[in-house]
Amino acid sequence: MSCPARLKFINCPLSDKVKKSRKELIQRIGDATLKSVLDGLQEDSPNHPVITLRERNEVLQNNSVTEDRVTCLVDMVQKKGERACEIFLSFLRELDPNLCDELGL
Repeated sequence: MSCPARLKFINCPLSDKVKKSRKELIQRIGDATLKSVLDGLQEDSPNHPVITLRERNEVLQNNSVTEDRVTCLVDMVQKKGERACEIFLSFLRELDPNLCDELGL
C-alpha cells in the first residue's frame, strides 16, 4: 500500500513511514540514540528479538561512521517488516520525540 504524497503519513503502513523518512533518519539520528535503539531492538523480546546480537554487531562493527550505521539499521528494520518498523519507531519516539514529531512519525 502506497501513500499519496499530499497526505504525507496519515494512515500509512509504518514501513512506508520509515522508507519515506530514511534520508532524514540517517542524517539526524546520533550515535547515542542509535546504540540505545539497537539495545532496545535486541532486548525487545528475549525469545523473538527484532535484531540478534550478530545483527547488532554487524551494524556497529562493519560501519565506522554513524550515518552508515543508521543506514544499515534502517535498511535492516525495513526488510523485517511492519512489526520491526513499529518497534523501531516506538524506541525512537521514546529517545527522540522531537525528531519523530518533526518527521511525522
